[in-house]
Amino acid sequence: MNALFQRLIAPITKRKWFAGRYRLKRRLGTGGMAEVWLAERDDGRAVAIKRILPHLDDDASIRLCFRDEARLGSLLNHPHLVRQLEHGYVDQTPFIVLDYVDGLSLRQLAEKAYGAGTTLPLGLCLRLVAEVAEALHHAHQATDAEGKPLNLVHRDISPDNILLNEHGQAHLGDFGVARADCNQRITANGGLCGKLAYMGPQQASAERIDHRADQFSLAVVLFELLACRRLLADTTPARTLGRILYTDLPSITEVTVGLPEAVVKIIDKALSRDPEDRYENCAQLATDLRLVGRHFDACEDESYEALLAHLQSLDGQPEPLPLAARVKRRVRVRRWVPVADHTELGFVA
Repeated sequence: MNALFQRLIAPITKRKWFAGRYRLKRRLGTGGMAEVWLAERDDGRAVAIKRILPHLDDDASIRLCFRDEARLGSLLNHPHLVRQLEHGYVDQTPFIVLDYVDGLSLRQLAEKAYGAGTTLPLGLCLRLVAEVAEALHHAHQATDAEGKPLNLVHRDISPDNILLNEHGQAHLGDFGVARADCNQRITANGGLCGKLAYMGPQQASAERIDHRADQFSLAVVLFELLACRRLLADTTPARTLGRILYTDLPSITEVTVGLPEAVVKIIDKALSRDPEDRYENCAQLATDLRLVGRHFDACEDESYEALLAHLQSLDGQPEPLPLAARVKRRVRVRRWVPVADHTELGFVA
């Protein structure tokens, strides 16, 4: 940490209590506009506090973006969303208090598995993505205090923003670049928001988007979990953008073996270039994922805690998934065998 940054955060770290009732413990992470701290509330509860970076305090657009995030967070409440507990100001700087999810991000879990030379259980991948899809549907259906639809789009779905608690339950967070009709800033067009390697063609070309953009991004996440490789990420942002806009995406069957046809159909549908060809909403996506995933629960009778212990025992170092442009081998995955026939989703007994 350089001397300048230490000077900038000194007022925070020296303060015994933050906002009168939170004791800051340690910094969990720093992004482009904000930092997140682990804190202990005066009743002993662990929370996460998100605040604008000190050197951006005077940036009016950043402050407006932060206020929009706090406003949206107060309107959302779902078991698989990171819950906002309160928001306010300290020394005229806005902050947000969130539930602390004590565990790995989905990216960290995937990199642990890849570094250990193994794959995550299919049933687990389907369940986690279904949980996020359910959370997204809740957000997409949210209304303001007067019952008016927010038409919210998260716009930043990625494995980094999906947090797993100690029981392996998914929690979607970071609505910092979400677009909603109630936002005070202009967000419909005129700039890219989110992580490029998880954007669909409409979002990447800065077109007006709707909730189906989040569905595409979530399908990219599922593709990468099962294929053990990146789908869109290339060696440079320009090459990544080119893959999104001008390249036909590979079917997951081109880079994996043994996936059930039902899973392939779900991924292909959600990854359709034309939003009209995707699922009508994330609830439908979640339903199909749950329907397929339940057939693997009996085959993968392993707790999340046992999975983490197994990955630890393999003694591998976390390793980023290979970029799309660098893959030169077929990634082998286990051959999953369905335990029942489900013909409407393409299962073959």
